[in-house]
Amino acid sequence: MWPAGRFIALAQKLTGPEGLLPGARIAILGGPGDAEREMATPALAALPEAVDLVGVLSLPEVAAVLARALARWAYRGREEDVNWRKTGLQPF
Repeated sequence: MWPAGRFIALAQKLTGPEGLLPGARIAILGGPGDAEREMATPALAALPEAVDLVGVLSLPEVAAVLARALARWAYRGREEDVNWRKTGLQPF
């Protein structure tokens, strides 16, 4: 499990004014149950604009959310002419 502090820092860096995804909303995903909710609580508190999907979606729905997020990110990158080689990231 990746520490919540690192997840929060990455989310803030990516969505900040100088990030690759300025202004993007973060979705917090997790399974049902108290343990998953407890693990997500620090991130949800630190990222008040995040979409709380912990315990809400089935596994196929999570897959659909991730696929859509990737597609939107890739489209946005093309739209803004992001240099993929410079970032070291691959859109697909």
